[in-house]
Amino acid sequence: MKCLSSVWITSIAALAVGLCAPAYAADVTRVASSFDDNDPFDIDIQIGFQRTQKRAKITQEYHNGTKVADVIALRYYEAINEMPMELHMGIYKDLELKVSTSLIFSDHKQWRLPIYVDIDKDEKFDPETSTVLHNRIDPWGSVLSEDLAIIDLANNNESYRSGLGNISVGLRWAPFSEKRDPFMPMWVLGFEWTIPSASIYKPAKMTTSSDKGDIGDGVHRFTFSTAFSKQFGVFDPYVSGWYSLPLGSSRRYDNCDEAAAMAFGGNCESAHWSEDETSLDPPHVGGFFVGTEIVPWEKKETEQRISIDIRAGAMFVGSGRTYNELSDALGKLLWTEGYVKVGGSIGLDIQPVKYLFIRLDAGLYHETAHFITGESTGKDLDGLCPDASIEGACIDTQRDSQEVNPSYDFRYDVPGRRFRVSETSVFTFSASLRGQF
Repeated sequence: MKCLSSVWITSIAALAVGLCAPAYAADVTRVASSFDDNDPFDIDIQIGFQRTQKRAKITQEYHNGTKVADVIALRYYEAINEMPMELHMGIYKDLELKVSTSLIFSDHKQWRLPIYVDIDKDEKFDPETSTVLHNRIDPWGSVLSEDLAIIDLANNNESYRSGLGNISVGLRWAPFSEKRDPFMPMWVLGFEWTIPSASIYKPAKMTTSSDKGDIGDGVHRFTFSTAFSKQFGVFDPYVSGWYSLPLGSSRRYDNCDEAAAMAFGGNCESAHWSEDETSLDPPHVGGFFVGTEIVPWEKKETEQRISIDIRAGAMFVGSGRTYNELSDALGKLLWTEGYVKVGGSIGLDIQPVKYLFIRLDAGLYHETAHFITGESTGKDLDGLCPDASIEGACIDTQRDSQEVNPSYDFRYDVPGRRFRVSETSVFTFSASLRGQF
């Protein structure tokens, strides 16, 4: 019995030593701190490379007898190569100023005809029945006597963009610090303002590999975040959540900037349609992730360590008129249904010396299926529909009608002809180098 008591006392003492030892915070809760007795000033500079690859299937609704079926229309591919840059500067104890941006070397989008309609049935895709190539409805809803392609894939099957992204400025503060009190968790609160500083993305502009388009969205974003972490031995679990409130600036793109290219673009000059109803309507975005850092090796006295970071999470993207997988192909902002992005990543963090931090990271994510066209038909201006539930049936859709939404197009906004994106996979790889001073 005495021996058993000694074992328990030894175990508890060892655990207490482990908990009270100086701890590193998980990277998601790391905050630059200044004006400490042993560290009067903190500044971190981070630079890296990130590649994002996205693949998806684009289908279009099609009337098949009495049913509306989703028929495969296109395969979509996108690759983004960029250099993220961040500056973290301690301005007081556990309070940091963060400034970040990213240089987009290339954002390459591509649309192509698929090989199969149904992989399970091994049914060959027939270009002669493609609703994209052989469309019989014009933008005003009239039936055509001959085919008119919705997208001219012979001349418009790729898009190229590049440029310096928006600049973000924010504050991060740790009201509880595991470094100051080993019995407390690390808790970080953050606020970040994304400034619409980048040149505006114009989907109507034709681009080439030698004449690339811009990438700015003209949106202020106010992001609120929080994160917790607490190290237990070799494990440092964490959880983080965030929400981004968008506010479009006067610089944001408006479909009416290219009114001549839209079927009902003439309504842009009508007093019945405001800029807010035709310009970029950015979605609200929020998300969370959970994970843990596993620390198989570290030397606290020399501040050297190796850790493995495993995380999973979800991001919720609201609906809005925005840039999506077909914006460049159709030359305008498109109404996009809300969706969820889920997945995870694994990273390797190496700190070979006190002042240097290296991170490698790979992630795989999936986006739920959602419509990428579907503008509202318009609004009842003559009051023929007092019951709002049937308002769509009372809108005058004649070619010269001012009731029709300027962004509306009968080829792909009518229920039964809308485009949808599905089977979306997003793969990311990044490598970064951070100097800690």
